[in-house]
Amino acid sequence: LMCVTHTLEDPNHGSQEGFRMPHKRRLGSSRYAPEPELLLRINRAVMRMRRVIVKPPELSMPMPSLGRSVDFAKVHACMAIAEGAVDGAPTGPDGHRVSTVKDVAAFMQVDHSTASRLLSEAEADGLVERGTDPEDRRRTTVSLTDIGRLVLQDSIAMRTWAMSQAFDQWSEKDLKTLAIMLERMAQTLVERMPDLMCEARERFGLTGEQH
Repeated sequence: LMCVTHTLEDPNHGSQEGFRMPHKRRLGSSRYAPEPELLLRINRAVMRMRRVIVKPPELSMPMPSLGRSVDFAKVHACMAIAEGAVDGAPTGPDGHRVSTVKDVAAFMQVDHSTASRLLSEAEADGLVERGTDPEDRRRTTVSLTDIGRLVLQDSIAMRTWAMSQAFDQWSEKDLKTLAIMLERMAQTLVERMPDLMCEARERFGLTGEQH
């Protein structure tokens, strides 16, 4: 894959040193080369959504089932355990699939030590329990306790209600289209961005060279 870049020229501010934009490439009739500004619009929208979802205004969430609030980070950890278990993961004594710290770290996009610390805090709060993978005794597993599953249920109920209110002016057709496109976008980014970002670091990290 060849990435052709050039230094951005702004007619109002001149050349912007150190900032390069992707050069529009001719890819053939079967592929569309998006304009850089369109890609920036998508990136800005993703960043705005990330700030709302990952770092909400409130640092804790009320849990009706528990009669108290739970730190949002611990709620996120419960979600990561429930959603982060890979296909074919072992099940615990209660029949639910279990995750590993590695699975949780990957789902939350944090390093292993951060995920481990967060899971320890959730475990101390009675939301998570650790176990041992029966197929590999060296590997520690994590799963939700009954309280952790209640927290997850309350969180899902609150989120779906809030989103239903936020999108109350949208049609069902638009929401279905949005869901399909977001799922497609997520899959594309997960599959392609890690390798492409490695390539981007190599190409854009060079100083004093023009490509």
